[in-house]
Amino acid sequence: KQINKLYMVTSVGYFQIAGASWVALLALRGFSLLEIGILESIFHIVSCCFEMPSGVMADVFGRKKVLVMSQITSLLSGILMILSTGFATTAVAIGFSALSYNLASGTREALAYDSLKLAGQEEDYHKFASTEMMLYRITNSTATLCAGLALWLGFQKAYAVDVVFSLTAVFIACSLKEVTIGNRQHNE
Repeated sequence: KQINKLYMVTSVGYFQIAGASWVALLALRGFSLLEIGILESIFHIVSCCFEMPSGVMADVFGRKKVLVMSQITSLLSGILMILSTGFATTAVAIGFSALSYNLASGTREALAYDSLKLAGQEEDYHKFASTEMMLYRITNSTATLCAGLALWLGFQKAYAVDVVFSLTAVFIACSLKEVTIGNRQHNE
């Protein structure tokens, strides 16, 4: 059940039509190429700064909690994009988007491995990893194929679709179980 829920988090959480076409949506809103480039840089700077601390957070506070925080951060990013009125608020939203990816990066995989190990099936981890990557690619590609729909809807409605999927992913992530292996003690 845990592995299937992790698959659902991937499938639902990464289906973001606005997130897949954010550059085009920013251009549609009137942002210049320079501003879009700076926003992309902000995304990558935040990502570089929080990749390692997010892994430490998952080890200290628990993988489930950090995965839930990842989905909440994605939800906040979408809401901030809907409400953004200029460069500064859009930059904050982009930062939250990067943080969301960082919090999920490795956390989902660690929770899957711990769950399989607890069940004595850690040899199935490679199957999980390949299936999860396939689901990610299919979901992300399908969202990218919806770029025309996102542009037709406009940035606020497209991000509203992303918010609905993020909210769904939050509820799925909340239904996960924290796993205790060895000396690690985490509560649900």
